[in-house]
Amino acid sequence: MAEVTALKNMQNGGQCGVFRHFLDVLEADGLYDIVVNIFVTIFYPIHLTIGLFLVPTLADIFKNLVIIITDVACSTKHFLFRYKQPKIRDIQHLLKELDERVVAPDEHNYFNTTRANVPRLCVMAGQLRLLAMRMSKVGYDVLKTLVVLDRDVNQYIEDHKKLLK
Repeated sequence: MAEVTALKNMQNGGQCGVFRHFLDVLEADGLYDIVVNIFVTIFYPIHLTIGLFLVPTLADIFKNLVIIITDVACSTKHFLFRYKQPKIRDIQHLLKELDERVVAPDEHNYFNTTRANVPRLCVMAGQLRLLAMRMSKVGYDVLKTLVVLDRDVNQYIEDHKKLLK
């Protein structure tokens, strides 16, 4: 009987449930991210540096030193990425908005070809080319009124401003 009660407690919020609740709170508040980043990017290099002074042979010192240098470089890259992350999200949002502006068949063809074959660094150049394709069609559609053409040109100017950001 006692084993069944203990098993039910573990399934319904016993020790495992308490630990899971603790992890849920950490994840919800972003504390989990902070704690993991502190341990991986700060304490691990400190641990390696302390270990550097405790190894007995010169070969071990060089092995440990290589790991320390690599870890410090990766940690620096990680912090720089985290620092730039808001700008990266803004750029991704702007690119998504510009991607949604692709409507004509020739634009779709160029867009799909570019997405499949070009590295991400060239996406801005592709978006600029798509904008130029759209702008080159201004005035050729006789069914569009001046009001519609004016709205299109204003939208192209807004798209160009987004690309300049």
